[in-house]
Amino acid sequence: MFKIISNLTALPELTREEFIEHWQEVHKPLILALPGLIAYRQSPAIAHKNKWPASGLAELWFDSLGDIKTAFESSAADAMREDEKVLFSDISWYIVEEGPMLKP
Repeated sequence: MFKIISNLTALPELTREEFIEHWQEVHKPLILALPGLIAYRQSPAIAHKNKWPASGLAELWFDSLGDIKTAFESSAADAMREDEKVLFSDISWYIVEEGPMLKP
């Protein structure tokens, strides 16, 4: 299984509350429409007195690299990218091969 990990930075004109509301209410359905997506997780950064390097983390799971390619060549991905323009100032991402979860 493969996972895209994305560090997301909100546009500076958005409050934390506006960012989270848009990300969870508007952007999430666009991600869930990607073909071949197995699972999706949004993890907003906690409110803190110091500025974090990102506003949140997104994780997208797929069965194969081919499924990722298909998803991001789809019209659903086009809609997702359009929405990213009004939500994020920066997106840094990479693909990992999911490893086992270890417990102490």
